[in-house]
Amino acid sequence: MSALQLVDNARAILMTEQPFYATLSLHLELFEDATCKEMWTDGARLGFNPSFVEGLKPSVLRSLVASAVSSCARLHHIRRGNRAPEDWKKACAYSVNPELKQAGFNLPEGALINPAYADLSEEEIFQRLQKAKKDGGNSKPKDQQGGGTQSAPSAGSGKPDGNQQGTPGDQSGAAMVEIRDAAPAHEPDKLTASENDWKANVRQALAVAKAHNAGSIPGFLQEIDAVTIAPVYNWKEELRAFIDQSSVKDYSWMNPNRRYIGAGLILPGLVADSLSHVVYVIDDSSSIDQDAFGSCSAEAKAALDEGAADRITVVFCNVVVHHTLSFERGDDMQITARGSGGTRFAPAFEWIEDNAPDASAIVYLTDLDCKLEHFGQQPAAPVIWAAYGERSTIARRAAKVPFGEVIHLPA
Repeated sequence: MSALQLVDNARAILMTEQPFYATLSLHLELFEDATCKEMWTDGARLGFNPSFVEGLKPSVLRSLVASAVSSCARLHHIRRGNRAPEDWKKACAYSVNPELKQAGFNLPEGALINPAYADLSEEEIFQRLQKAKKDGGNSKPKDQQGGGTQSAPSAGSGKPDGNQQGTPGDQSGAAMVEIRDAAPAHEPDKLTASENDWKANVRQALAVAKAHNAGSIPGFLQEIDAVTIAPVYNWKEELRAFIDQSSVKDYSWMNPNRRYIGAGLILPGLVADSLSHVVYVIDDSSSIDQDAFGSCSAEAKAALDEGAADRITVVFCNVVVHHTLSFERGDDMQITARGSGGTRFAPAFEWIEDNAPDASAIVYLTDLDCKLEHFGQQPAAPVIWAAYGERSTIARRAAKVPFGEVIHLPA
C-alpha cells in the first residue's frame, strides 16, 4: 500500500472511530513531500514524507493526522506571528497532545506532554520554552518538574534518541506535525480567509460528531454550540492572538539582537513599525463579574510584560467614562473595578476617538447587557468583546452586537 493510500486509509478509519477529527481531515489536501522530515500542515494541505508514513504503526499515523487537524481547528497556522517556528511547533504539540491522549489516540513515543502546561495558551507555552532556553538548556525549569519528556525515543524506531540533550521537553525525538503559516504576514486577507474557513469547518465537524457520538468531541470544544456565536476554543488564546495581531513589528539591522552578540553573531532584531497601543475598556456597571475582571486584567498585564503591547490604557465606563489609567512596559499594573450604575458603550468609544486615536486594538470587558442604540459608532481600531456570563445568554446578546468579535469568558 502506498503512503498516500495509508494516510487516506487512516482518515477512513477515523471516520468510524473519531468522526470529529475525520471530518476535519477531509478539508486538507493530501500531499506527498519527500523534502520534509515527517509531516506538516498549513491549513490547506497535509504534507508527509512517504518513507516516514510507511514506517509508522497505523494507530500512530491516525494520531498524527488528528494532531494536524486539531492544530488547524485551534488556528495554529494563523497565530504564529513572528515566533520561532520550531518552538511554536513544540508549543502546539504540548497543547494538542493531552487532548489526543484523553481521546484514546496512540501517540508517538516521547510525545510532548507536560501537566505544568495545562490550561495555558500556546502563546504562554511558547514563552515558557523561550524562557527555559534563556535560563540555560541544562537546568530543569520549575514549570516542567515531573511532566517533561526526557531522552524521548524516536518515532517509529522504538529506540531512544541518544543525541537528545538539554531542557526536558524542549527537545524530543517524537514525531510532531510541523505547523506552517497559512499565508505570509503581509497577506492578511489570506490569513483571515483561512481562519473563517476553519471556524466553519469546526462547526461542521461538531455537527457530524454530535450526530455520531458526542463523546468524540475534544475537551477544548465541549462547550461550543455550532448554532451560537462563532466558536471560541480558549478565551485566553483568542485574546492573546488578537493582541499579537495588533502589534506590527519587523526585523531591522539597525537594532541587532543582543542575545547573539556575545557569540559573535550580528542578527537583526525586532522593532515596532508603530506603537502597539491596546485599550482595555472595563464595563464597571453594577453587574461586573470580579473573577472575569481579574482574569482579563491578568492577561492585560501579561501582554504588557511579554511585549505583545507597548502601552495599555484602561478606561472605566458605565454610562459615562469616569476614570482612566495608562501603563507602559515595566510599570506595576494594578487596577481595581468598583461596579455601579448602568451600561452604555458609546461614551467609551467616543473617549478613545478623542484621547487615544493611535489605539491599535480595543478589548471591551462586559456582559453585553446594553441596548443597541447605546453601542455607539464602530471605532477605527478592531474591537473584541470579552463577554462574561452564561453561554446561552452571551450567545443571544452576541447575535445583536453590530461590530467587533465576541469571545466568551466562562463563568
